[in-house]
Amino acid sequence: MSKIDMIDNKPMQQLFKILVRRLRQSNQEQFDYSKNLAQFKTRMIGVVKSVAEDIPPDQKDNFKEEALPFLDTIEDLIRKYSVK
Repeated sequence: MSKIDMIDNKPMQQLFKILVRRLRQSNQEQFDYSKNLAQFKTRMIGVVKSVAEDIPPDQKDNFKEEALPFLDTIEDLIRKYSVK
């Protein structure tokens, strides 16, 4: 029996159960969001590191010309889903 179950006032007991359930759900959503954001950041860092280390200097301009449209698309997506 939980401490909430020991509350004699049934409406208050139900209220606490609902609040606890919502808090757990909110915490899980925050955890999932943070985990996804961390994965995204890790992938982006890997991409940047790859560009710096793996693309020969004589190919960097060509790469830049092809990659910039993708960066524009990513920035557009960020603006689209931003909460600001």
